Amino acid sequence: AGFPRSGTPMARLGSDDDTAACVGMSAQAVVCDLPAHKSGNVTLEVSWNGQDYTSSGIQFRYTSVLAVSMVEPSAVLAQGGATVTLLSGSDGLASAADGLHCDFSGTRATAVRLDARRATCTVPSSLSVGKHSVGLVRRGAVEGDWLSDSDGRAWVTVVSELSVVSAVPSTSVLSGGTLVTITGSGFSSAPAEDLVCHFGGAGASSAEVLSDTAVRCLAPAAGAAGARVTSATVGLMEDADGSVVDVPGHSVGSIAFEYLTTPTVTGVHPGEAAYASAGGSVTVTGAGFPRSGTPMARLGSDDDTAACVGMSAQAVVCDLPAHKSGN
Repeated sequence: AGFPRSGTPMARLGSDDDTAACVGMSAQAVVCDLPAHKSGNVTLEVSWNGQDYTSSGIQFRYTSVLAVSMVEPSAVLAQGGATVTLLSGSDGLASAADGLHCDFSGTRATAVRLDARRATCTVPSSLSVGKHSVGLVRRGAVEGDWLSDSDGRAWVTVVSELSVVSAVPSTSVLSGGTLVTITGSGFSSAPAEDLVCHFGGAGASSAEVLSDTAVRCLAPAAGAAGARVTSATVGLMEDADGSVVDVPGHSVGSIAFEYLTTPTVTGVHPGEAAYASAGGSVTVTGAGFPRSGTPMARLGSDDDTAACVGMSAQAVVCDLPAHKSGN
């Protein structure tokens, strides 16, 4: 603020003698053409007379053309062959196409430049399970010499093969929210923050890793109430920056998972009985009862439950336990 309209603005970079010519745009902005500079942070101050500079302490960062700010996806399966995209913090890749490679903890793979900020590489199959530093390097003028930016690197995690064998329960109502435990293998090798459960076209939710053989997640909503019953496939996929990505990262195997319309209960027959000391069978009637799954009844807010047998989409028969008298 308070930039004068008179004088010749110029910028100074840190304590160096590097200066840059600027053009005043308004009382709040000038445009400066910065010179080449070594990578790192510099303090940028502005003067309108070449002697009196501002003292704001504003930091500006020069990055190497090989600096990497992000890699996605951030987790891949161990068999190799996955393609990752490395993102540069500057437009420097436009001038670094020749001899460009990705360096995975010392193992190099040819990089393909997509544009001035992005390059892709195929993850080598030789990488071990675990976390690996990844960056961009290019061939130097001398044979065997590689140029790199040791500070401008990101991380990619190689996980063992994920497999899925069961889901309990295997159904959810359309509104979602059912806590589902998925069993399989290889879960603990994946970064916990990157692992999600994928329910076919219904979407995905974050997974809680219980062990190497089990994860737990909430089934997402599958649509508005009244929609037809749909089937989904449960799988595990890697999540990159909040968005679910497809191959690579999909688990081996899948489980049939079914979304059901919300059932309703309209009656219990008989409506009362002397079950205070001994249980008995009742028929629960309603609508939309699923033919799959294991029906069970809950009595009030208690933990008392009863096993039931599905008879039709309108009835189940339940063997109620002993219970204190009352509604």
